[in-house]
Amino acid sequence: MTSDRLRSAITMDSPARTEGWVGATLVPTSYEPNYKYPLIVGLHGRGGDEIQAAKWLQRISDRNFLGFCPRGLVKLARRGQFAWGNPAEKVQSAAADWKTLTTGEKFHHLVQTEISDPIAAGEFAVLDQIRRMQGELSVHPDRVFLFGVGEGASMAYRLALSFPDRFAGVISIQGWLPTDLRYLSRYHESRRLKFLVLHGAWDESLPIEGAKRQVGEMKDAGLNVAFQTYPTDGKPVGPMFEAVNTWLMRQIQSSIG
Repeated sequence: MTSDRLRSAITMDSPARTEGWVGATLVPTSYEPNYKYPLIVGLHGRGGDEIQAAKWLQRISDRNFLGFCPRGLVKLARRGQFAWGNPAEKVQSAAADWKTLTTGEKFHHLVQTEISDPIAAGEFAVLDQIRRMQGELSVHPDRVFLFGVGEGASMAYRLALSFPDRFAGVISIQGWLPTDLRYLSRYHESRRLKFLVLHGAWDESLPIEGAKRQVGEMKDAGLNVAFQTYPTDGKPVGPMFEAVNTWLMRQIQSSIG
């Protein structure tokens, strides 16, 4: 895959800019409209954007998959940095100095300010963009995979566990499971999903023992999880992307078989 492909992918058809949603679309170098392609939804990390995620997907394969990389809905303080968001952070930011307001001022604030859950908004926006992709390009409906790094991987877990019938699997690099109990309500249905968890042995955001514990919890819940560690910190490295491509092709061949 070349940088030319990335540039054209990002500008083609003003990808995903409808309704304020921004993202990048990646198309195989020899796209065949009569072939149903697997789709990888790439979710960037905290402080990243759709370009970051697109560059990661480039390193997986340039011919085997379609890719879509949405941008997180939460703008961070530094220009050009985005996140998927923490609802508590959103509320705290929107209602600064809440304790100093009178009852009337609080009511006015609630009426005038929309305090929404950015994670839930992100979930449904991603689902909407997947639907648009399926209408515009040749996407195999049963081979939609979520790929995320860091906070993006956590978002991938949320999406898959909330809507297990919409996805085939999850690739998590340096990710962590959501703690919100609502994501546990469809664990039984989530057993049809395949999970690939890749983690750096020196990652400080989630130490390796914590990652192993989470994988153990997933397996105890009956989820199908493959786990591998790498000698790296919080940054994805080349062997991780090679492992992702191998794992994805294995899942596809298994479903064909």
